[in-house]
Amino acid sequence: MDYSYYRAEEFDRCTDRLGVTPLDILFAGATGAGKSTTLNALLGGGKAIVGKGTDPETVEVSYYKFGENVRFWDTPGLGDSPEKDKRHIEKLDAILSERYGQANKFGFIDMAVVIIDGSVRDMNTAVGVIELLKKHLDDDRIIIAVNQADFAMKGLHFDYEKNQPDETLAEFLNNKAQSVRRRLSESVGGKINLPVCYSAEYGYNITGLIDMIIENLPEKRRTKSRKRG
Repeated sequence: MDYSYYRAEEFDRCTDRLGVTPLDILFAGATGAGKSTTLNALLGGGKAIVGKGTDPETVEVSYYKFGENVRFWDTPGLGDSPEKDKRHIEKLDAILSERYGQANKFGFIDMAVVIIDGSVRDMNTAVGVIELLKKHLDDDRIIIAVNQADFAMKGLHFDYEKNQPDETLAEFLNNKAQSVRRRLSESVGGKINLPVCYSAEYGYNITGLIDMIIENLPEKRRTKSRKRG
């Protein structure tokens, strides 16, 4: 299903109402968490390059226009190696610290969505990403989402014909969301939203992800760098 057209209009209405135009939303997370696949699901498919296996395809920071007022930013994944992570963190740090665009004529990144792979338990990379984001963004401008909900129980208990989890997996995903919020809160502190669980590959609960982003839209643009620490 293509969610892009009517939800882009909804984003435009919200940003017009808030006066936050253009709005820039950065997507970040570990390699393989599904940032590019998520963007493809949001944008209508085929615009962001999707990695195969464990090889990250997104090695530069790039953005995709969503409607008239919103830009989604894809970023390099972290967690491959210390050397690669160092380079990617420098790119993220730069895009969050400075005005972007030719001759720095555009504004700052306004908010970030951290994508977590729902099929793994390791939170270390996610913690590192959030700690970096918190140097630049207030807590209410950072939201967490859990992708690959269909594979959260090793591919079991997901009804692929109906494109939804059964009761066993639904309960597991609810507990997963609570656990992710608790573990991240203990590690990084501050406000952590209850993550929405979805599957970018199969389009499950993409509307829930969009709703969560809209519900957490900032009320004003960032007008200056606020890097801390």
